[in-house]
Amino acid sequence: MRLATLLLLSSCAWPALAQQSAPDTECALGIVLSGGGARGAAHVGVLEVLEENGIRPDCVAGASMGAVVGALYAAGFPLVEINAMINGLTWRNIYAEPMNRASMPIIHRLEQQRTALRVGFGADGVRFPRGILHDGRLNRELVAKLTPAGFAAERDFSRLPIPFRTVGTDLRTGNRVVLSRGDLARAVRASMSVPLAYPAVAWGEHVLVDGGLVDNLPVGLAREMGAKFVIAVNVQTPIDPDIDADIVGVTRRIIDLLYDTKNRENASPADLTITPQLDEHSFGDYSALERVVQRGREAAEQALAQIPSEYRRSPSTRTPAAGEEAFGGRRLGHIEVIGNTYLSEQVLIRESELRVDGRFVFDDALRALDHLYSTSLVQGAWIDIKTHSDNSIAVELQVVEQYRQTADVGLAYHSDDQAQGFLRLETRDPFGAGERIQLHAFASGRDLLLGAALRGEQLFGAHFGYQIDVEYHEEKPKFYDDFAFVNRAEFQRFHVRLAGDWQLGSNHLGQAGFLLGTVDIRERLGLKYPATRETMRTLFARYVWDNLESLTQPRRGIRVEALAERNEEGLGATSSYWRVDSTLRLARGIGPMVLEGRARYGFSTGDLPVSEWFIIGGPELIPGVAREEFWGKQAAAGSLTVGYDPFSIVRVYARVGVGGVWEQPEDIGWSDAISGFGLGTTVATPIGPLQLDYGWAEAGRNSLYISIGWQ
Repeated sequence: MRLATLLLLSSCAWPALAQQSAPDTECALGIVLSGGGARGAAHVGVLEVLEENGIRPDCVAGASMGAVVGALYAAGFPLVEINAMINGLTWRNIYAEPMNRASMPIIHRLEQQRTALRVGFGADGVRFPRGILHDGRLNRELVAKLTPAGFAAERDFSRLPIPFRTVGTDLRTGNRVVLSRGDLARAVRASMSVPLAYPAVAWGEHVLVDGGLVDNLPVGLAREMGAKFVIAVNVQTPIDPDIDADIVGVTRRIIDLLYDTKNRENASPADLTITPQLDEHSFGDYSALERVVQRGREAAEQALAQIPSEYRRSPSTRTPAAGEEAFGGRRLGHIEVIGNTYLSEQVLIRESELRVDGRFVFDDALRALDHLYSTSLVQGAWIDIKTHSDNSIAVELQVVEQYRQTADVGLAYHSDDQAQGFLRLETRDPFGAGERIQLHAFASGRDLLLGAALRGEQLFGAHFGYQIDVEYHEEKPKFYDDFAFVNRAEFQRFHVRLAGDWQLGSNHLGQAGFLLGTVDIRERLGLKYPATRETMRTLFARYVWDNLESLTQPRRGIRVEALAERNEEGLGATSSYWRVDSTLRLARGIGPMVLEGRARYGFSTGDLPVSEWFIIGGPELIPGVAREEFWGKQAAAGSLTVGYDPFSIVRVYARVGVGGVWEQPEDIGWSDAISGFGLGTTVATPIGPLQLDYGWAEAGRNSLYISIGWQ
């Protein structure tokens, strides 16, 4: 991605490469790996062929994606593992779901609300996101794979199993910055920081972005390391000779030329350049990467005869990559927070759940990174692990705080409710303990919702949180009679809700609280209930068990939720009733196939007002019927879905389901239920899933459902 940042860089003075200093490594054979995004998978194929023929480098240099592959190889990872890692880079992981949902603390999983845009605002004006893409999953993977190796090398890249260098581009000066010491994972992250797509990386006094902007094939860097014979692997996308004469085409060509010109200024010739034939495979196409790897193998096989025999060595065992043992079972003695301004160090350490004076466990550090990213308090996080002067482990939590005041905007479409819009204003840490104050509004053809909330995760202990909500909700669900749409009902709700949360381990949550409010049930033409006002005095308890990896296209995990409510006349309510609503969702992937089951069971006793009846339908539970077709005081439904993932972002599926509603618990029986069959597809996108379903149900009914965006 050659982005508009190049226009900024082109206005800077572009110095020539610094004069070469005496090499600090002994390097007879050097390998240089270029940037190229998804095309960089070809590097793996080249290295496989070289290694099979006894050709192993004495030093490695790389830029951008070449830095990723090069650092993993230099750290000692077997090529079969690197191949698996590269093939794990899917469009869905990078663009559509950049956080592994199951790695979040459960309270953040349940609160997760993806929106189309977030901006910060305050006395200094409006501030936009640091990058288009979220880098949480990317940062975690780099830390997980490369931090132990960098720690074992004592932060000196020359002490890796194979000496390694990479480059970044300083946004302040436009200079090439050589990265040879420090946090190995962070250096690689800086070198692949595509401008505008991913946030820039602070590195000492520098602000670094993609090193490929100024030195995409750093042959000169390998020479500086002392390489006598350099093999360069170039997977850069060539400039298209055809020019579109419109404004977009001309702008793209100008950027391409600026990029190419600055790389030519820093270019040095290699002794052998291997250029895999990747045809039209684009920078951002993370599909069919095995084919890209194979093209790398083919290009390397053709070049073997040009490599001098003196660099062919008898096969030997490579030094394996360092893992947890790199930290030697030492004590975690120090935790320091870097980058915070309004958030206290105590709040951020609490969110990380790291504790000093215990044995350092690397997996705990990775979970700390997940926890920081999953809060709404930070927009960027990193963990640097060092040796303290007392020989204990020192962890540095590097954060970029979320803007203190933000506005989130969400947009979506559903064929039943038409366009949907969401706005949330949020202030963070108003009282110094990580609390959040929210004002939110939601509007669609079905709902109008206005609310305010105070949320905190710490009150009396590390795992006890609280919520106070005030909300007005005008709800207009569709009402059906004998399978025919009659009219929209209308319920106007106003309530104050107080709740406490208990996090019961990583995947379990308990919640209990009290709701005070009213529901005005409006009389509507064709609907058989009178206008009335219900006074609500409701005690409730909720339990959630959730380790589902994704809400849109899960391949593994389970989610169980049960909500029990008691509305009590003795507390001032209009009527007394019990209402229990339980749901189940589970998924299991088998190769490219996935099985998914869903179920819902609703049970009530007492005088349940129509505004609290259960509403069930399609497409998830009973394909072929309308989404809100069945209303009742008791409800039961279940479905089984068989899905196939032809691409990482696409799932096609077939579904069968059955369900119904009843008046009394003793009336429940599957003989009265309605069954249906459906076909559908879901496509993950950065603005939310695109979903298309078509279903057939009994009595000749069928329904088409279309939705896009975060519902």
